[in-house]
Amino acid sequence: MKKLIAVFIILISGTLFAQQKAQTDKAEFTPAENVGSKPELKRFLKQEMNYPENALKNKIQGTVELVFVMNTKTGATSQLKIQESVSKELDAEAIRLYNLLLFNPPYYKGSKLTTYCSLKIKFNII
Repeated sequence: MKKLIAVFIILISGTLFAQQKAQTDKAEFTPAENVGSKPELKRFLKQEMNYPENALKNKIQGTVELVFVMNTKTGATSQLKIQESVSKELDAEAIRLYNLLLFNPPYYKGSKLTTYCSLKIKFNII
């Protein structure tokens, strides 16, 4: 009988624990993004991208994905790494463009967060 009661208590406490999951309102979280958001990023990349001559000549295209850590106070970034590489030339151009960008840090309930971010830069020969 004592074993049955102990099992029952464990089952009830497990159910109560499962119901205590924190739920966040999407409005409480603002992700990190470049200054000006997506439309400005698109305009900026179109204006500033210098497609490497060797990549053009060899018809190399694709998407370079960069990952980095966002500083909580200033919006500065660090620990840049190439997650997806296309070629040395396109990777170098993606890093050059990344270094020209300014970012707004993410917020959660009014507090700034440190977060991992990614940036995909698409290179297309038109």
